[in-house]
Amino acid sequence: MPRALIIFLGLLVPRLTACTTITIEEASAFDRKRTVDLDGLRSRGVRVATTRLAAEDGVELDVWRLVPPKPRGTVLHFGGNGFLMVTAHDVVEALLSLNMAVVMCDYRGYGRSDGEPSVAAIKADALRLYDHVTTDLEVSADRLVVHGHSMGSLVATWVASRRPVAALVLESPLTDVEDLLDRMTPWLADMFISFRIDPALAAERNGPRLAKVRAPILMLVGADDPVTPQAMAEDLHRHAPVGARLVVIADRSHNDLPPTAVYRAEYESLVTSTLGSAPDTVVE
Repeated sequence: MPRALIIFLGLLVPRLTACTTITIEEASAFDRKRTVDLDGLRSRGVRVATTRLAAEDGVELDVWRLVPPKPRGTVLHFGGNGFLMVTAHDVVEALLSLNMAVVMCDYRGYGRSDGEPSVAAIKADALRLYDHVTTDLEVSADRLVVHGHSMGSLVATWVASRRPVAALVLESPLTDVEDLLDRMTPWLADMFISFRIDPALAAERNGPRLAKVRAPILMLVGADDPVTPQAMAEDLHRHAPVGARLVVIADRSHNDLPPTAVYRAEYESLVTSTLGSAPDTVVE
């Protein structure tokens, strides 16, 4: 679903049932994103590697690997439907501050990655990227955290349900697209808006996959998230294996969790309990 439509519904739908004026604040007109400065990271001692990775069908994906001086493990990160690596400043800074190496890519058809996006292709690319990390980069599965944000939570859970991982982190996660639209469209709006969901999207459901994950799970959601709200994360949490942790971050929305102290503290706790504090040996 186009990001602009998600934002529009998130602003409009909660107000449709109230006979009142809709106020558009100045701040809501801006979608501020800071960019990742690779040269700046290098000057801080972070090893930066950019790679063209061939997918199963030959399409080349743009991949970044960012390694701090003393990495404790690696995070394989999957962003949301509007994700570009260059705009991943906040999550990159959060993970590097925890001495975690980061591997991510632009989905096919995004940024400098070739091809056209599709559900099947992105799922295949995700497993290809995992295999690249664990085979070519020699990162042991028990040192690898898989992390998905928003729509990327579907991708991360897909990987973690089919490959061994040290832990799974779901940030602002969703259950499925149909549930997302239902929650954002109350009964009055149903009179004016209808959605026809492509079967490929409709088949993507996080709950059944999450139940298959055999690793520690951390779920993080903003209390004020209008896109994938707290209630959705709570529903998804009910599908998770016993021990999965759900953390609601006060006064935060959909894209602003990584800079918070709570986010970093919870991530730190997960990393310490699953990976320990000793640095990894990194293959160049």
